[in-house]
Amino acid sequence: MLEFEAKIKIIVIGLVLTMLSAVPIMAQEMICEYCQEEIGSGEYFNLDGKYFHAGHLFCTYCDKPIKSEFNYSGDEYYHLKCYDKHVALRCDLCGEKINGKYVTDYWGNKVHVSHQDDGEPECAYCGRFIGEQLSRGGYRLSDDRIVCGICNETAVSDDDAAQFLMSEVGDVMATLGINVDIANVTLHLVSKPEMTQKSEGNGDGHLGLTTSKYEAETRKLVGGSQVFILFGLPKYSFIKVMAHELMHVWMAENRCVKGSKIISEGSCNYTAYLVLQKYDHPNARYELDSMERSRSKTYGSGFRALRAFVEDYGFDFWLEYIKSNRELPSKTNIRAD
Repeated sequence: MLEFEAKIKIIVIGLVLTMLSAVPIMAQEMICEYCQEEIGSGEYFNLDGKYFHAGHLFCTYCDKPIKSEFNYSGDEYYHLKCYDKHVALRCDLCGEKINGKYVTDYWGNKVHVSHQDDGEPECAYCGRFIGEQLSRGGYRLSDDRIVCGICNETAVSDDDAAQFLMSEVGDVMATLGINVDIANVTLHLVSKPEMTQKSEGNGDGHLGLTTSKYEAETRKLVGGSQVFILFGLPKYSFIKVMAHELMHVWMAENRCVKGSKIISEGSCNYTAYLVLQKYDHPNARYELDSMERSRSKTYGSGFRALRAFVEDYGFDFWLEYIKSNRELPSKTNIRAD
């Protein structure tokens, strides 16, 4: 999230003699910005060198004359009540006016920075703060993950929906030239503890996992592949993870050597990146942006290194290269950062 600061100017009407202090009124010509007439004695407004007769300054919101204290920003002027009720920046989480620092999430929601400092819950998958108006509420899943109401609307929590999306992602990958035998893939929706158990304690934070068995000498795949994905992922998070895991399956089916994490995980994330680009949806774009911004050495810079490699050498070369090479060329690894 990005941090900003809201600044409000409050101006009080003044008198000519007070505003000019000891300077005689005739020594300085003041022209009203509204009527272009000279301002003589009496009340007036001085806004950073712009002068207005007391009755010639109008509220930008209600278009009625301003006669006392007001707010202004640039060339816009507001009665205090008009500003507070209709214009003032308000927190999208609590609804209160924002004065000072605030944070803005990917979706443009503006929230008091204090909510972030106080540890208000955020959705694990879209980054929104949990609130009725902001995220349509939220839910705590059985394995303690927190998901907002918006993401929960497309949550993949049953086998039929998961199987459908696996076939869909497989079809998209096929259009790219990455063919996976979906019939030899067994899909399991699991909880976080189950994911950790399946990955032998190394899966904390993982959204997906693929296991495959090979013949020792030939590296021929035996018995197909098992794909495990956390239940309850919102649709486009699920699609990203599914594309990633199906690329692991492709690598198993094509007897790729066991490469470095940049080769293996970078290739899988790059495939997810290509698949997500096929979807014209805000949540797909959010997932793509998250991949671009990821600071993970493996899933962030590793993915970007792999993408740089494909840009340099070509798509078909990449698919052949990862079958027999454990590392990317050194210059590509340098480009990863």
